[in-house]
This record gives sequence, C-alpha cells and structure tokens, in this order.
Amino acid sequence: MPSRLAYTVPEVPEVPEVPEVPEVPEVAEQLGISRSSAYECVRTGEIPVLTLGRRVVSAKTTIDVLLGTATSEVQEPAVGEERL
Repeated sequence: MPSRLAYTVPEVPEVPEVPEVPEVPEVAEQLGISRSSAYECVRTGEIPVLTLGRRVVSAKTTIDVLLGTATSEVQEPAVGEERL
C-alpha cells in the first residue's frame, strides 16, 4: 500500500479589526505602509481625512476603497426621492 503524505494547511495571518473611524497609524497598518508615508498621503490628499480637534481620522470605507475591497451597494431612491 502506498504511503500517504501529510499535508498541513499554512496559517493565515490574522488581520486586525479596523475601527469604523481609524486614525492615521491604523490606516497605515491596514495599507501596509509606514506612518510617515500615511501622513504624507494625508498631506497630499491621497488619503481623505477629517480633522477633529487634534485627531486626524479617516473612514473605514476609505480604506476599503483604497484596498479595492469596497462593496458597491447602490441603493435605489425611495418613491418620491430624487437620485443623487
């Protein structure tokens, strides 16, 4: 009887959960770039952000769009509403 080779499934690294409103260091981690590169992208407008006092935040959906993992869920307008 031929011997069977054991196959082990490689472990997939766990992706950290991103908050709905991540700060720039969290955005950098998700995009796989350095913090300084992320702040440079913010400065040039490549990463859209909102400044709340001293906090500079982005939207989780922004990261999804940048990574190409965004879902395009287009909702139809309700009866009587205009399409934007």
